[in-house]
Amino acid sequence: MRVAIIGTELSNLICAHTLLDQHPEMELHLIEERPETGLMGEGPGLLSGHFEELFSRDWHHHLGSQQPNHESSALRRSWLEKSIASKLSERGAVIHLRTHSTIDSEGGKTSLFLTGAGLASEGELIVDHLLSTTPERESNTWFGGVHNGNLKTSSYEGSRSDGLVEVWWSEEENYQYEGRKWLQLMEWKGADPRTALLDAISRGRALAATIL
Repeated sequence: MRVAIIGTELSNLICAHTLLDQHPEMELHLIEERPETGLMGEGPGLLSGHFEELFSRDWHHHLGSQQPNHESSALRRSWLEKSIASKLSERGAVIHLRTHSTIDSEGGKTSLFLTGAGLASEGELIVDHLLSTTPERESNTWFGGVHNGNLKTSSYEGSRSDGLVEVWWSEEENYQYEGRKWLQLMEWKGADPRTALLDAISRGRALAATIL
């Protein structure tokens, strides 16, 4: 069985691993227009449970300084995404970066015409299943910051294993955080930063279930 997934956001990466867990022999392709998976942009990395319970050890490599310990309540999400994508490649998935796809579903088959980064990403790819996540509707805008201080009183913050603190706030609260010293500023659209990782896992598993 040959499956293609459009995009490499976290939910799609989780979908890919879930598929390979059930069908290790599957030929799996991920099509991404960006030049990189992970390490570009930053989304919420707040942990709503123990890291080991959320992410199977078969889904990622060790995260180095971002590997959560028993006190961690956050991690750097872009590092996690990169690690999960790298593990997918190790499991045999093909990730086509800087690649645009044109889809033709006529004639009882799904064909993807790929153009992009090189010979490996050009040509026609015929698949049994084509998957993509549906963008969230009416998503809220959230702003985030990373600092090297202590945890405050926000419900939308967490401490990383490298000693940094990640905090998120709503668009309406943005004025309260302007002018503060941040090591990194972030912006994200979604329902709730506290459950962003868990929500991505749920969406990825639900997407995989459509063909399992």
